[in-house]
Amino acid sequence: MPAIILGHPCRDEIIIGDEKSYRPGGPSYFQSHVFEQLGYDFEVMCHSPIYLMDCFAQGGYYWLVPNDAHHVFTNEYPDKDNMDIRVQSSNFPKIPITVDQLKDYLFEGKAIDAFIINPLNPYDFPIDTIEYLKTYDVPIYMSIQGFLRRKENKAVKLAPNKRIAEIVKGADTIFLDENEAQYVPLDELDVGEIVITNGSKGSRILGEDEIRIDAIESDNVVDTTGCGDTFMAAYIICKLEGYTSRQAGNFASMIASEKTQYEGPYKKVYIS
Repeated sequence: MPAIILGHPCRDEIIIGDEKSYRPGGPSYFQSHVFEQLGYDFEVMCHSPIYLMDCFAQGGYYWLVPNDAHHVFTNEYPDKDNMDIRVQSSNFPKIPITVDQLKDYLFEGKAIDAFIINPLNPYDFPIDTIEYLKTYDVPIYMSIQGFLRRKENKAVKLAPNKRIAEIVKGADTIFLDENEAQYVPLDELDVGEIVITNGSKGSRILGEDEIRIDAIESDNVVDTTGCGDTFMAAYIICKLEGYTSRQAGNFASMIASEKTQYEGPYKKVYIS
């Protein structure tokens, strides 16, 4: 059965020092390549202009809602020797995935392993869409960064979301980074576990106990954009295959480290 990846691709502008490049991006884009490379069945449901769809991994099934409106992000790394520092801006489009669209896609009796929810901003997943997905008796994995994003001019800023506890309630695992965690009442969330990443400093998993996961250093860091999405996908695959949270975290750390060694999405390097 497939894992259903929900979330829009985007167009990324990457600025590292004085160098600028353009490429596809977004969690669903990066995650599709991890699922394909690691051989796990997946599908993607999203809004997208046609030209961005060519960049997804080829191994999955795609339910596309054609839409010329799409996310554009600028990711600027002012110090190329410290890729943990990023300045981000976006156009903040309003292109929600609605219940009616999901009902067209999730026909009765459709086999599903899990839902993976990836908002890029608070408009992508209205609360009624989240509640509808919760009616399916399958695990829900959710990145929450988009629910915390706010627009100041074109800059992306973080702010508390007063409905975050309601949004994530019942999720098996939610994902965020240490910076985003400052805006979330972690102790008040009714979720299975919380995975908090921190770039080259590793990650931690909050469940019955706290599990610390070391980052795996790379001697050749080329591109860190999409590493969090890569980590998330690898972690989810391990959990769906029955591994422990510690095993999933260590594996995801290795996969994210491999991804930093080249531009673009994850490509299988060491895994046979």
